[in-house]
Amino acid sequence: MKIYKPVNSRYNNIISQYNLINSRYKPGNNRDNSANNQYKPCTYQYIIRKHFIYLSAICLVFIAAILLTVVCTPSSTYANDTSLGRFGETVRPIDNPNIIMQSENITVRVFEGMSKVECEFVFLNDSDKETTVLMGFPSGEPDDESGDKAEWFLDYRLYNFAAWVDGEIVEVRLEKGAKTGSEGGKTGEDGETMEDGKIGIDTGIGANELGLNFPYWYTWEVSFKPGEKKIVKNTYETANTTSSIGMAQAGYILTTGAPWKDRIGDAKVTFIMEGIKPYQVESITPANYTYEGNTIMWQFEDFEPDTNISVTFNIREEYLLKEQFRYDEKLRPVIELEGQGKYAELVGLINEIMNKKEYNTDSMFSSMYVETGLKLTKAKALLKIGEESGNENAVKEAMELLEDITETGVTGCMEAAYILLGCYKERGMDKYRELYDKRVFLRTNGVFQRLAADMFPDLESGHSPEITNLKVTAQKVCVDIEDKDDDLKKFSVKVWYMEDGERLHLLDHQASEPMYFIYSHYTAKYHGFLPGVVGNK
Repeated sequence: MKIYKPVNSRYNNIISQYNLINSRYKPGNNRDNSANNQYKPCTYQYIIRKHFIYLSAICLVFIAAILLTVVCTPSSTYANDTSLGRFGETVRPIDNPNIIMQSENITVRVFEGMSKVECEFVFLNDSDKETTVLMGFPSGEPDDESGDKAEWFLDYRLYNFAAWVDGEIVEVRLEKGAKTGSEGGKTGEDGETMEDGKIGIDTGIGANELGLNFPYWYTWEVSFKPGEKKIVKNTYETANTTSSIGMAQAGYILTTGAPWKDRIGDAKVTFIMEGIKPYQVESITPANYTYEGNTIMWQFEDFEPDTNISVTFNIREEYLLKEQFRYDEKLRPVIELEGQGKYAELVGLINEIMNKKEYNTDSMFSSMYVETGLKLTKAKALLKIGEESGNENAVKEAMELLEDITETGVTGCMEAAYILLGCYKERGMDKYRELYDKRVFLRTNGVFQRLAADMFPDLESGHSPEITNLKVTAQKVCVDIEDKDDDLKKFSVKVWYMEDGERLHLLDHQASEPMYFIYSHYTAKYHGFLPGVVGNK
């Protein structure tokens, strides 16, 4: 696609407009629970005039728009009940013009490797006719014919799935899903299906996000009398998604609730983190959550489900700091004494081990992990001793160990910082601000920053993302974004020009993969050549 107009072109403006939608509440925002109102845009606009002349041609208008919003598709398959239609031997979501989802209450118990899910939905037949609805939950591939299992970190299947209607268990079937664009499930431009005149789904959300492209569905039928209300309950288990860098992700897909009539009245989604500490959590989407103890909760009212739930947490550090203790006969007693609550004996053992360096390691890094793990374990044991006996010297020594770990910034420093902040709060110490400014703010992640700000309300929080660099030339686009709250979940870069009143796109780049933002805390960027320009000399 060429980007130059003939010499008589009068277009010579470059217009750059940014719409930044921060993914958490900002000071002064209306704090209602509506999904449509939970994100408030901050808009900046300026116009730059430049002239590009090439072979007696004047460059067209470029309009670069950067749109940041909060949409993150979790890889997990926890999802809302949806309305299905049959297409040959397959099923896929279809709009339902009669049934309203009045409410949903979702509880997810998240363990390190798997999650247990319980869902309760209230549906209402908003018509004067009897109707039978095929409901379904999306699932991944079952075992193949040879009996081989899918690799664990790609395992999107549901296990032990069950469904109840008004307290009575119902029979469920596992059926193949029809992919968007497949022969059985094509949709026309107007969104209507090409078969049987059934109503299609507006796939503007994205087929994968909506749940259109899952390979299998658990299905069951529910019959409604005119105006009848029914309660549907589902329970199942599923493996968490994991990554090669030691992250695990649990999520819940709300967007599969889109096919029901009207907006959803209210929803409550609760994630109970079983054995997963707050300092392990790296990312939470969307950001209108509360986090108390081990419970993360979202509440929505009168909303259109256009975003999904995702929680990503770190399982790497626990392994690096403690797991090798189980395989070293001199370190194994550390775990045993800690489990038995013999803290004084544990401190003595750790002192002896660290003085004599009595542990086997394969490398300098293994040695560093062992030493940090021993220091953390000793600090926690000393705090327990101080708590049980009132020994302030033990508490002081523990805090010194924790401060040393946070100062070095090694693996385990977030756990140390989290424990330290708790100590400072409990003892009314003002050292928390120095720790936050030097070791937490812009150095950990947005979830941890928010936990610290919740502990100490006077800490600064609530920063909008900012574009710190934007360059648009005839060949290249460079965008750099600073996100001090670390809660940006999606951005797109669009470049187009106008020709004869028609907008012609040169670039439409979108970043929304959760792991991208986990890799690049506090920053996001796009540096690339315009596809329509490369090679066009």
